[in-house]
Amino acid sequence: MDYTKPCNSKLGCKGNCLEKSRLIYLLILAVLIYVMSEQTVEIIGYVASAIVLFSFLMRDIKKLRLVNIVGCSIFVVYGVYLNMSIPIIITNVAIILINVFYLAKTRWAK
Repeated sequence: MDYTKPCNSKLGCKGNCLEKSRLIYLLILAVLIYVMSEQTVEIIGYVASAIVLFSFLMRDIKKLRLVNIVGCSIFVVYGVYLNMSIPIIITNVAIILINVFYLAKTRWAK
């Protein structure tokens, strides 16, 4: 799409559609952040806990590590939503890095 030419939409953009779309995205992001209630954040924490717990039921170590990475990633998001809870973020990023290291190590060994 050529943003230098006026658009033909009925939005009344007058040639600055890109600016209006950025504004719309920022407004949507602001609404999503505002709507993110404490209960929603708590649910994210429970989902992360369930996935990490589920990962330990895996018999295959590769699957265990992959599912654990997903759970820890959700925990990082949870830590961010808890006003940047540094202990949660650091711990789970460290676990992710350890899992990635050992997954890479087993792949290199083959």
